[in-house]
Amino acid sequence: FVNEWLDIAKDYYKAETEATEYSKIMQDYAEAYEHIAFFEENPDNQAKMQKRRAKYLEDLIDLLDPIFYMKICRECWYGAGTAHAAVLDVRLDIIREKPTPSADEIKKVNQSCMKAIKHFESYVKSYLAPNSEEWRTNMD
Repeated sequence: FVNEWLDIAKDYYKAETEATEYSKIMQDYAEAYEHIAFFEENPDNQAKMQKRRAKYLEDLIDLLDPIFYMKICRECWYGAGTAHAAVLDVRLDIIREKPTPSADEIKKVNQSCMKAIKHFESYVKSYLAPNSEEWRTNMD
């Protein structure tokens, strides 16, 4: 039901002409998957929902210029980081249940961890002044 209405809105607002409205719609998609994942009982499906949530936000990050859309990019970096952290939690829970995890499971945990770190790092660095390690002035 939600997807139908968001699809209609996405067809109306295009990224090329209404980037801000388009980004809100894409963030709504991501938020919908976050809520769906919360009520999902199967851990594998939870991870899939969180990955889809992260994908919407990552696509939006790739689409937008962080100089002009910094606020939206920050929201996306933080959201994608939390989505990958949620996937990491699910994967760690699966590994804890086994006596010895497989190499593939360890690889997936490391990938989720690195993706979460990457997005959180982008989020934090967005508050630094360009070419500097000092915080931006007038951030409020």
